[in-house]
Amino acid sequence: MVYIDTRQWSEEDYAEAHKVREEFGFFKENSVKETRGTSFQYPIEENKKDQRVKREKYKKRKAERKRKNNARRKGRRRK
Repeated sequence: MVYIDTRQWSEEDYAEAHKVREEFGFFKENSVKETRGTSFQYPIEENKKDQRVKREKYKKRKAERKRKNNARRKGRRRK
């Protein structure tokens, strides 16, 4: 990554930069690649989504068992 602050450059600075650009080919349109990305400070698990899905399935199974047990209990009380 390169950042050049040219706010206080003189005409001589711009001329020198143009000369260096032409001589060495720095910062020409075809040599500059713009990329974007995200870098995380800490490692992030790739399977977070998988863990969330497993947790949701577990909660659904648990709720289903609870519902069945409650239905059985109600059936026993009526007899």
